[in-house]
Amino acid sequence: MTAGRPDYTSSTVIRGLSPTSTLIPVALDANGNLVALVQGSDGATLHTIRVDASGQLIMVPRGQSGNYMSVDTNGYLTSVMKGNHAGTSVTLAVDANGNILGVLQGDYAGALKTLAVDSQGRMLAVLTDPEDVFGNPNYMGGAELAVRLGSISKYNRLGQVYWDESFEYGLQRVVTATSGAGSSVTQSNLASRSGAYAAKLTVGATVGNYARVSAQLQPPPLGKWGIECSFTTYFHLYPLTFLISYRNGTINIIGEIQYDFNAQTLKYRNSDGTYTTLASNIILYSQIPLFHTIKLIVDMTTQQYVRVLLNGNTYDMAGIGMHAPGDVGASWVTLEITSVQGAGGSVDTNYIDDLIFTANEPR
Repeated sequence: MTAGRPDYTSSTVIRGLSPTSTLIPVALDANGNLVALVQGSDGATLHTIRVDASGQLIMVPRGQSGNYMSVDTNGYLTSVMKGNHAGTSVTLAVDANGNILGVLQGDYAGALKTLAVDSQGRMLAVLTDPEDVFGNPNYMGGAELAVRLGSISKYNRLGQVYWDESFEYGLQRVVTATSGAGSSVTQSNLASRSGAYAAKLTVGATVGNYARVSAQLQPPPLGKWGIECSFTTYFHLYPLTFLISYRNGTINIIGEIQYDFNAQTLKYRNSDGTYTTLASNIILYSQIPLFHTIKLIVDMTTQQYVRVLLNGNTYDMAGIGMHAPGDVGASWVTLEITSVQGAGGSVDTNYIDDLIFTANEPR
């Protein structure tokens, strides 16, 4: 029997072997918990591992080189990242939020060139073909590549193409309307701006007759929209109108440009619904297969015109209000090209091609 213990119990002394091969009893606290003093080896020297008041290990991390790692007041490790430059370590930069800052470069003929980004940080890329025989680089961006592969959006590439029609497969994607004897709208291969076909608008000889092509589309998000169309003036001496409208169930916002071949004027439909001259003495050469191109940009949010482009000219229309009569019904967008008989006495004909609707136009 062990002294001081009942004869039905026994006592055990746990011993551990020290580095000197000496058996040393393992210590217990008052509750019988093993008491351990953990040490780590620094070469041949033993160092006691420390704990805080909560029993958590206190650690001072060091790297392989022996340098101490930095820890901030919150206990976060602080890291300085470096990159190798010609055998020299260079510190990587970060901004105020800790984002790594990078200047990407590419090799050009053995020299490093910095890659460019736009104001949103998006990388800008320019596709290039091999240099010509004179050593000049041939640059080709994504928009240019699309045009070379057959896109009809060649004239003004601003904005995003939402819908387009080249009349290559007939007139089934548009609505045609005519008024008066001798008026018609047909697909024709006698002239075209792109592809093999265009829409041929023929207007009867009576004043007021017309031929029209229109398209009804679901509206994109409100903003700056554009309508673009190419047309001929051969055998046509009277008004040709280009209209874009947006119905929202309450009003019908109308932007319309009219070119009068006889008066050589460019007009717009103003806020009261009448036409106002925007530019005069505009002479367009009349000869098949020459096509002219017009593009009207409007802001459906402010209900104002933005600008109109005709061939190589741009006419600023900022601040000019559009016509907005009342309307009841569903919401949709209308594109409309109308050829009108102005004087009578002869049948007028012109061709239209590459009708394009754009959204997200810039100012």
